[in-house]
Amino acid sequence: TSADKAVSLTAQSSNTPTSEGQASVSPSGFNMTAVQEQMRTQLDAVYRPYFQATHLGTIEYRVLRSQVKKCYKSFISSLGTLTQAQRDAVDAAFGGYVKQLNAQLKEQHP
Repeated sequence: TSADKAVSLTAQSSNTPTSEGQASVSPSGFNMTAVQEQMRTQLDAVYRPYFQATHLGTIEYRVLRSQVKKCYKSFISSLGTLTQAQRDAVDAAFGGYVKQLNAQLKEQHP
């Protein structure tokens, strides 16, 4: 199903190894790979019901955007204090994954 497809994309693209093959961890202990996995898990949970919708008219994008916004606020607060560079990286990853999920959803429900 498309929900499985979205989840499988998560597994394919969540690893960002360094040249030594280890997950990137900043000196402050910020692990972007772990952050991305957590983010993708939370967003997949938000989008899953929409991918499983069987009727074209069942998707209310206003509600979905509201749920994504709540997910973002909750996710950012769960990370604690971030440097500006870390926040920018998290924002870019979050926004990119939301765009990817939205494109898949629109493909499934034109």
